Amino acid sequence: MKSKEWKLVKTVNGPSKRSAMASAYHSKRNSLFIHGGCTNTDYGDMWELKLDSWTWKQHSNMFQSARNS
Repeated sequence: MKSKEWKLVKTVNGPSKRSAMASAYHSKRNSLFIHGGCTNTDYGDMWELKLDSWTWKQHSNMFQSARNS
């Protein structure tokens, strides 16, 4: 990151809007990962946002929401 200012970035083909998800930054991949969350549905998915290109990738559903098991 070059500056410490917030910037609105529009991306496409990413996860649906949700709350209560977990997120983590992976420095070697320069990516933000998000897992799970909910709206009217509980999600157990994993997404990666590549911060160099602002592109999303959905990873295999390695986890299942505990509420759905």
